[in-house]
This record gives sequence, C-alpha cells and structure tokens, in this order.
Amino acid sequence: MELRATTEIAVVLFAALAASSLVTLLLSGWIGRSWAARALREHDRSHELHLKKNTLLLDKEYEAASALVALLRQFLPTFHFPGMEWDAACNEIAYDFAKIDTALSEYLTRHGAVLPLEVMGLLGECIGLTREHRFKITSEVPPAAGKAAAAMYEKLWKAEAEMLKLLRH
Repeated sequence: MELRATTEIAVVLFAALAASSLVTLLLSGWIGRSWAARALREHDRSHELHLKKNTLLLDKEYEAASALVALLRQFLPTFHFPGMEWDAACNEIAYDFAKIDTALSEYLTRHGAVLPLEVMGLLGECIGLTREHRFKITSEVPPAAGKAAAAMYEKLWKAEAEMLKLLRH
C-alpha cells in the first residue's frame, strides 16, 4: 500500500507541477501579448503625433515660402521706360527701403519660427541694409544706397531659393 500511496502522491505532485507550468506558460503568453499590444499602441500614437507635427511644420514652411515669394515680387521695381537699367531699378528699390524694412520685419515676426537659420540670417542682413541706408536718401539715391539695394535684392533671391529648396527636398 505504501508504494501505491507514494505513486499516487507522486502522480498528483507531477500533475500539479504540470498544471502550474501550463498556467504559467498561458499567463506569460497573455502578459507578453498584452505588453506587446500596449507597446505597439504607444508606438502608433507616437508615430501619429510625429506625423501630425511634421505635416503642420510642412504646412507652415509652405506658407512661409509662398509669402516670401510674394513679398519679393512686391519689391520688384516697375519699368518706367523701355531699357531701364539695373542701377535705375536699384535706385527705385532704395527709395522703398522703409517699406521693405517694415515688410521684412513683419514677415520675420509671422514666419520666423519655421525659417531655416540661413534664411533668417539673410533676411536679417537685408533689414540691416535697409536700416543703414534708408535715411541717407534725399532727392537722389547715393551710390552706396544703390549698391546696398542690389546686395539686398541678391540676398532676398538667395533666401527665396533656400526656402524653395527646403520645400522640394
């Protein structure tokens, strides 16, 4: 009888051990799947937020680039006579230094957060040129102010090119 009782106890212990192992395996599988699902949801949420942020940033960059293109076109001098030379065009730009200063300052105020540092630097240099030379203009534009207008316009074209390159890449 002792052998049978010992065998029964051993079988019961082995069955209990097997059942607990099976329960442990099932619970660890369920916990693993739960953790994996939660991690995947968090990753999806993080990816979705990142995508929304990038979409918003791209929209703002597009808006800033479009506004810069339009602003640059506003600064273009009008042709007053056929064959108008670049110096005459620069003089006309120089006469508008105060208006250009105000427009560029407002542009930076509105779009500065999304502008690349290079573009902000170029626009800052343009504002500096307008502020340095706008009070030197009386009835005639001094040669230094005309050169400043040409330099400013070149910097504006570079800024526009950088913004368009940013959008296209």
